[in-house]
Amino acid sequence: MLGPTLPDLRKRLGVEYQEAAFAFAAQDVGLICGGFLAGITLDRFQYQGIFLAAGNAVYGACFAAIPLSPNLYVMFALFFLTGAGSAVTETGIVYAKKFVLGNFVYLLHRD
Repeated sequence: MLGPTLPDLRKRLGVEYQEAAFAFAAQDVGLICGGFLAGITLDRFQYQGIFLAAGNAVYGACFAAIPLSPNLYVMFALFFLTGAGSAVTETGIVYAKKFVLGNFVYLLHRD
């Protein structure tokens, strides 16, 4: 959802495209970090429902707050947290499918 909104966010914050484009990287780094930490945490504690709810809450709250960000650094932080929340949700879904489908879930992710 970042692509179509980038020109408006750039104008609102008064920055150039090169500076605002780093939000793409912030979201991707958040996705990597969130997926890594969610995988480790889910293996240790196994609370899928809580992780799904927390991931969706973080993703939704940060995504809704992005247009309200007062400066570029807050926008980067919100995009990072949006990526992390999305990764926690996706990791929780795959982990929950593992309990429903057993080891068959790994066959669903093959190329």
